[in-house]
Amino acid sequence: MAFEFKNYYDKNKMTINQRRRDRYAEDKVYRKKARKAAQDYWDKNKPPPSDQTIIQNDGMTLKTIGHAARAAGRSVCTIRQYHQTGVIPEPTYYDHRGWRLYTVAQIKLLARLLKGKLTLAEVKKELAKKW
Repeated sequence: MAFEFKNYYDKNKMTINQRRRDRYAEDKVYRKKARKAAQDYWDKNKPPPSDQTIIQNDGMTLKTIGHAARAAGRSVCTIRQYHQTGVIPEPTYYDHRGWRLYTVAQIKLLARLLKGKLTLAEVKKELAKKW
């Protein structure tokens, strides 16, 4: 019969966690490694900032989807959904991470149309003309 770690862990979870806490409290080297591992995990998995402004070489100011979402009064997820369904055309600029970037004029247009009393179909038509 093979040893199954999951069953062992489920049965001994409290003891294992208590030993881990005790070792963390007593052992400085272990504590340092644990903090480093936690910081590395955070650095690797932290969400991207939504309020960055990017200025390209030609002097054009580009903003991230977070700016567009706040200006339009919608969430970032909603703006992404509008892209997927074709209400908003895909942006013309992306950065090296693949983030959508918008010009200030595009953000103002998007905010004006989405804050108005227009349906999504009407917004789609207007954006197709002016994007």
